[in-house]
Amino acid sequence: MSQTAMADIDDAAIREDLTQLFRIESLSEEEQDAILEATSTALFEITLSRAYDALVPKDRKTLSLLLEGKAEFAEIFSFIESKVPHFHDIYREEAKKLQAVITEN
Repeated sequence: MSQTAMADIDDAAIREDLTQLFRIESLSEEEQDAILEATSTALFEITLSRAYDALVPKDRKTLSLLLEGKAEFAEIFSFIESKVPHFHDIYREEAKKLQAVITEN
C-alpha cells in the first residue's frame, strides 16, 4: 500500500473513536495524527487478516491480487468494506484490544 491508513480512511467516526479510545483528545492535532497514523496502520493489518477470513474464496483471490498489485489503500479499503459489512466493527474491536494492551503497560 502506498499511502498510510489514517490518511485515507474518510470516516470521521473511526477517527473520533480512536482519539477517545486512546485518550489523546488533549494533544495537538499534529500529535494526534502521528499517533493515529502509527496505530491505524497496525490496526488495519490486523483487521485485514480477520476480514480476509470472512471472505469467500473468490473475494480472497481478488483481495490478494489487489495487495500484490500494490493497489492504493482507498481501493483496498473500499473493496473490503463492500465485501465485509462489519469491517468497521472488527476495526473497533481490534482498536479496543490495542487500547487494553497499551493501558496494561
